[in-house]
Amino acid sequence: MERDETGKFTDGNSGKPKGAVNKITTKVKELTTQILECYTEQDIQDMANKIKQEKPEVLFKFLSTLMPKELIHNGTLIPSVVEAITVLKDNHTDISGGD
Repeated sequence: MERDETGKFTDGNSGKPKGAVNKITTKVKELTTQILECYTEQDIQDMANKIKQEKPEVLFKFLSTLMPKELIHNGTLIPSVVEAITVLKDNHTDISGGD
């Protein structure tokens, strides 16, 4: 990638190629996977339930970082995570992922 004397990309060079993966994002995903592999699915479910009971706002904030900005529930677009959680709660949808 060529740059001029000020460090800016030269004409026709947009920088990172389309579809290139950020190194930090890749490392965070790898570390998260390694951490989660240390626990069984039941361990993770138990931890999530404990957090949901003791500090639900922490669990919802964490889940909001994993969810897309817009969600679709029963064919209806829900534009925010807060609204999505409200709809799921109002419809008594199990958001724990367990049986």
